[in-house]
Amino acid sequence: MVRTVEVVGAAVFLITLPIISISGCFVPTQPMPHALRVIAEWNPLSSLALALRKLTIDEPMAPPSAQLPLHHPALSTLIYSIVLTALLAPIAIRAYIRRTSL
Repeated sequence: MVRTVEVVGAAVFLITLPIISISGCFVPTQPMPHALRVIAEWNPLSSLALALRKLTIDEPMAPPSAQLPLHHPALSTLIYSIVLTALLAPIAIRAYIRRTSL
C-alpha cells in the first residue's frame, strides 16, 4: 500500500502525462504516424475533446479515416466513463474500507 500522498501524486502524474500527450486534445491526429494515430484516436481524452468541440463550436466531425470513437465522440465518452467507473470504483472502495477499518 502507498504510504504518502506525494507517492500517489507522482504515480498519477507519471500515468496521466503520457495519456494527455498521446491524444487529440492539443494536436490533430491526422499527421501522426499510423500506430500513434490509432492509439491517440482510441484515447478517451480524444473523444472527450472532440465531443466538447462539436457541442461548443460545432467543429466538423472526424475524417472518414478516423477510428470509431472519433465518429461518435459523445457516445464513446459516455461508454469510456461507465467502463472506467465500473473498473476503478470497486478498487477505490476496497482500498478505502481497508484503510479506514484499522
